[in-house]
Amino acid sequence: MDKRELLEKYVAWGGKAEDGRVPGIPFANLDVKEEGGQLTNRLFYLAPQAAAGVLRCFFYYEENLFEKEETGEWTLRQSSFHLFQA
Repeated sequence: MDKRELLEKYVAWGGKAEDGRVPGIPFANLDVKEEGGQLTNRLFYLAPQAAAGVLRCFFYYEENLFEKEETGEWTLRQSSFHLFQA
C-alpha cells in the first residue's frame, strides 16, 4: 500500500492525521532478507493514542527493497507500507 492508503487505514482506525500523514514512532529496523544483491528491510512504527484513560496503538511498517550497486553501495528501489498485526 502507498502512503495515501496507509493514511486512510489510520483514519478509519480512529487516528487524527496531522499534515496529511500518519504519525509514527520508529521502534525497530530489521534487515529481513539479503539474497542475490537485494536486501529487504523493514522499519516498524507505532502511533499511540490515549483517550479516556485508554492507550491504543496503531502499528505499521515500511518495507524497503534495496539493490547492491557495483560500488557496494545500497540503492533504494522500492518502498511500500503494510499494517502490522501484533
